[in-house]
Amino acid sequence: MIAEIATGVTFDLPVAGRLPWIEESGTPTWDQPRFRWYTGGSAFVQGPKLQEQYGTFVAELRQGGFAPAAPGWSADRIAAHVAHNTELLAEVTAALVGMPGAAADLRYDNTVTFDPAVLNRYADLGIETLADRIASAATHLRAAADGLDRSSPRIQLRLVEDADVLIDGPEHLAGVLNALWARQLPLRIRQLRARRDSRQP
Repeated sequence: MIAEIATGVTFDLPVAGRLPWIEESGTPTWDQPRFRWYTGGSAFVQGPKLQEQYGTFVAELRQGGFAPAAPGWSADRIAAHVAHNTELLAEVTAALVGMPGAAADLRYDNTVTFDPAVLNRYADLGIETLADRIASAATHLRAAADGLDRSSPRIQLRLVEDADVLIDGPEHLAGVLNALWARQLPLRIRQLRARRDSRQP
């Protein structure tokens, strides 16, 4: 079972129908879709952690050498998703920090970050260009996220994964950003490394 869990963590594969996860502390646990997208509620966003995870992701992209995904997204699709999601979050976060009184009109919906047409358009830019865009957007996102605090108002969130709606209503954007560094980016980094490890000689 330990070997199965190790394989599941490395290649993002389910074990007994559930995805294993290793917390930052090293504690093994089980992944849940909601935790991938929302955690911590109104807790302060840990900017250094966010920056660190983005730095690691971009470095993995620039290293290259990826095989086609089998199954799942290819490396360029993973990069496309992260690029579009980061740009969207940077825009919404900056708007919230700059105009907190307009929070009722702000909305973050991750549905579009899974749209095949959008992913194709981003993927066509190529890995190097996507790495540059992610690095730039991450810088803007980190700067905006530093302006969030517990008094920041809730905005409308719609978070989905596959066919499941995880959240649809007013929540703190900080919960999305904390899940980003704690779960989303580590997951995407793990997926990129699995794509590299699966190359044929």
